[in-house]
Amino acid sequence: MKVNINQKLKNLEGAQLKNETGKEMDLRETMLQALLSMVEGDDRMSGSDKVKIWVLSQKIHGSNGELEIDVEDVALIKERIGKLFMPMVVGQAWEMIG
Repeated sequence: MKVNINQKLKNLEGAQLKNETGKEMDLRETMLQALLSMVEGDDRMSGSDKVKIWVLSQKIHGSNGELEIDVEDVALIKERIGKLFMPMVVGQAWEMIG
């Protein structure tokens, strides 16, 4: 499936969400942070699963627009976003990813 990873995340009033450093949040950075951060269960993840996440992260990092992502990777990204972020970010990111 194709996903526009440049979409911006907003608050309920429509203002741009910013991360803790003041940088505007977009789907690309949200996905990368979710993939590259330690989340619940990562201590039990196999090395090959960690490499898969690394390779997917590189694919996302190297893209600047629409990105083709397979259904399995979409599920992984959504799971990790759901574990790492607050509902405002999770809801928007999941809708953007499809």
